[in-house]
Amino acid sequence: ARIGQDVGGFAVNAVAPTFQAAGHGVAAGACAVADAATFGQIDGLAETASDQARHAGRKMDQAGGGMARALGQSNWSFNDTPYDGWGLWMEDLPDSTRVVDMFLPGTHDSVARYGGDFAQTQSWSITEQLLGGIRCFDLRFRIVGTAMCGHHGPIYQEINFGDVADQFEEFLTHHPSEVIFVDITGKGCSHDTSWGFWELLQEKISDRGYHTCMWEFFSANLCRATLGELRGHIVAYHGEGHSPLAKLEVQDEWQTGDADWKWEVVYLHATSRRMFHTLYINYLSAGGLDGMTYCTPSGMAFKVNSTAMEHTDKFKPGIYLMDYPGSGLVTKILLRNFPIDEGLWS
Repeated sequence: ARIGQDVGGFAVNAVAPTFQAAGHGVAAGACAVADAATFGQIDGLAETASDQARHAGRKMDQAGGGMARALGQSNWSFNDTPYDGWGLWMEDLPDSTRVVDMFLPGTHDSVARYGGDFAQTQSWSITEQLLGGIRCFDLRFRIVGTAMCGHHGPIYQEINFGDVADQFEEFLTHHPSEVIFVDITGKGCSHDTSWGFWELLQEKISDRGYHTCMWEFFSANLCRATLGELRGHIVAYHGEGHSPLAKLEVQDEWQTGDADWKWEVVYLHATSRRMFHTLYINYLSAGGLDGMTYCTPSGMAFKVNSTAMEHTDKFKPGIYLMDYPGSGLVTKILLRNFPIDEGLWS
């Protein structure tokens, strides 16, 4: 049934890379045979064979990622059932904890749950993400008149700003020790309105009634803030309304289909020396061309999330934004907060 719902995505994610892997495999074999037949006398044949074998392996990894989502497969790093026991994980952290010293799991295109393999990046709802430990949300809205509609590019995600705000506020009402960090923008969307984005967002926030107080620190400078100052609030870490005083280091290389290369830039950013009073934002997400095939968000997440789960012990503080997170990966990231050693990350 899943395959039938998105034949195009299945073909791109699984069938095409399988064929390309076969081609690279044939090329690798031919080069190896030729190298042996000429007793290694032709320069470059062995190297070419090795290179073709590497490409074949990468394409099979990409096909495996495509098959995983299409067939409903999951694991602790990718697209499993969310664990609902992390609603209060910030409760045990001292009020003096600096935000820039925290390990914060988040999601990229957090409301993108529809549109097939090319548009969908998440399976968990906003509430499921919150209860599962996610605290950072990348939110894209298209303005139509005065409505702020959740979108991923041109695809409407069947949710509006008010629906997201309702879930945030309901969660904080019952989990006042927590902080929700957001990046709210209209990027990637064509708007149909006379309103400016920030102007309308401010209007929407002011209309939240009793819960408007949860948004009062929306533009706080997170590079100077402590957890105790922000508990029970929704704060911008990037995007519209975020503090212009905040110093950010962002890795968001999203236009690639090469999962190995993407992981390299993720790891470099995750393990780089931390500068004082600086917030690090690291996107594990990407999608794009890799040779003659296209790697969709699920195909990328299947490989990158799995590799990340093996290396979280080497990560330094920051925001880590994922597509199709697994409960194990989220847990490993947030558990890095216990304990925090202020001198550890220099």
